[in-house]
Amino acid sequence: MFVGIFLVVIGLLNIIFHIIYNRSFFLIWYCNHIALVAGILILLKNRYWLNAIINVGMFPILIWIADYLGYFINGKTLFGASDYVFEETNRAMFWLFHQHLFVVPFMILALWLLGGAVKNSWSGSVLYGLFLFLISLPTDPAYNANCAHKSCILLPEGIAFLIIQQIAFVFFFFVSNWLLIKFLNRK
Repeated sequence: MFVGIFLVVIGLLNIIFHIIYNRSFFLIWYCNHIALVAGILILLKNRYWLNAIINVGMFPILIWIADYLGYFINGKTLFGASDYVFEETNRAMFWLFHQHLFVVPFMILALWLLGGAVKNSWSGSVLYGLFLFLISLPTDPAYNANCAHKSCILLPEGIAFLIIQQIAFVFFFFVSNWLLIKFLNRK
């Protein structure tokens, strides 16, 4: 399937450029490895895990996109989550950052083409989200990998907030899964 091959290519380019420009520590970020993972899942026609990883990223990516588009409307980002794009001096990395705009929509398109959403994929989302959180915790808090150390949208900090944020993520896994079932599984 073309979408799967396209995402694998984007994912490999992302990984290669992160390594070339000595930024490999950023590869654990959801957005920096998900194109490759999704592309492989699409080629394997694995709807369950494709749906699960969409659930993990759909709302955070929508927030990132709104933040990014705010720059063109207001002259500054809405929450600060995409500030780094406009501060980037390396053109290759600058353009690769724009994968945020199309990877999740392409994943949703592929899920639809593969037959629609999977009812209980939220359980895989919880596992994948927990995996991302656990591999992100030991990283340098300055990089805030996968928002594990503090909110990525400039909200209050602290352990209580992180707990609330993680609970909200799980809630959004359910909402995302419900929306995908509602809109992709119409007969």
